[in-house]
Amino acid sequence: MTYSANIGLKYSNSSVQQSFTLSEVNNKQIGLIRSFGSLGPNWDSYGANIPSSKAISKAISFAKYLSDKGIDIFFAAPTPDGDILVELTNGGASLEFVFSSLDDDDKIIGSFNNEEHCEAAINDTTKQAYLKWLICPNGGCPDF
Repeated sequence: MTYSANIGLKYSNSSVQQSFTLSEVNNKQIGLIRSFGSLGPNWDSYGANIPSSKAISKAISFAKYLSDKGIDIFFAAPTPDGDILVELTNGGASLEFVFSSLDDDDKIIGSFNNEEHCEAAINDTTKQAYLKWLICPNGGCPDF
């Protein structure tokens, strides 16, 4: 017997399986994000820290979440602080999600026409609100 939950996981009496399909774009971005784990100290020759495994893991989980919502990553990169940046774009609007080894340091930065407009800590509420702003800024967004 199989039961489905709202979050896209199927539960059965023998195992737990994820039911989403990764987009080709996000699958490639996940491979890129994983590759950041092989960077060494000073990878940018300016003293950059090694990307943390926790930041990498959070960015990969976010890429899977985005695929489940039908959203593709535009750009992903390590930061000199050891964080992982994931950027999404739509027209002149962009969101940068910065994943840190410290949960309290994860943040979203929203920009329009290359001007920063807002910044917030990442949590379930801000993540959904900012994604809705990016996808349908006129407010006519379907629930997701």
